[in-house]
Amino acid sequence: MSYFVQTTFLGKTVERRYSDFEWLRTILEWLHPGVPIPPICKKGQFRRYDDKHLRKRLMILEMFLNKLLELPELRAE
Repeated sequence: MSYFVQTTFLGKTVERRYSDFEWLRTILEWLHPGVPIPPICKKGQFRRYDDKHLRKRLMILEMFLNKLLELPELRAE
């Protein structure tokens, strides 16, 4: 299962797997201790591939990325 992530300000679209989001979260926690990195759902939590579960996972990943963008500690100056 792949997800397409599109940036508004760069106009780029990239394809990512769920494991890429897990990796990103792990690295951010390691690089920025003390910064509240938002959670994502556990991989096994949405193993079923029906529309309802896929939409929910997509919504959680979208919220994760949007919350990351709100964190001033993660912004490049």
